[in-house]
Amino acid sequence: MKHTVTVSLKKENLDAVFIREILLSGSCEAILPMNLYRGKKYCFGVYHTEGFRCLGQCESFTAEQILQIAEALFHMREECRDHLLFPTDYVLNLSTLYVRRDLSELRLLFIPARKGLNPRKTLQYLLQSMKALTSPYGVEYLCALQELLQGASMKPEQIAGRLQQWRGEIRNSGICNM
Repeated sequence: MKHTVTVSLKKENLDAVFIREILLSGSCEAILPMNLYRGKKYCFGVYHTEGFRCLGQCESFTAEQILQIAEALFHMREECRDHLLFPTDYVLNLSTLYVRRDLSELRLLFIPARKGLNPRKTLQYLLQSMKALTSPYGVEYLCALQELLQGASMKPEQIAGRLQQWRGEIRNSGICNM
């Protein structure tokens, strides 16, 4: 089974030395390990995906599982931010997110974003896309998360707390397998 993904990257998008160093060193746990191969105008990133699967290729998740993935998404974004990789720096969609098979961790297949990317809209679009991967109950919780994010600014730990609270509600209500 193939455990790598090769992506063509524009060389100028990786000109920032610190981004290249972070990608190649593996210091940011939120990003899939990679090797970089350079040509004249383009370079290729070979990402190692063993133990992970592309979120866009996953089947249906329960409501609790989709919230677990959403929580891992916010942890992943914080880990990236801790390494000075901000949401405006990378593409975030179902094809660039890889989830560990036990859903405990989410990693990013780093593709540099085009200039002028709106991270709020990107996050809302991602959450909208995730609705296709879950049950009707999961869709309801993703809608609530979208509304929460559109409202007042919340710190990442507050969002994580709310997601944990909702996961507890799901377990207590008996809809955990839906």
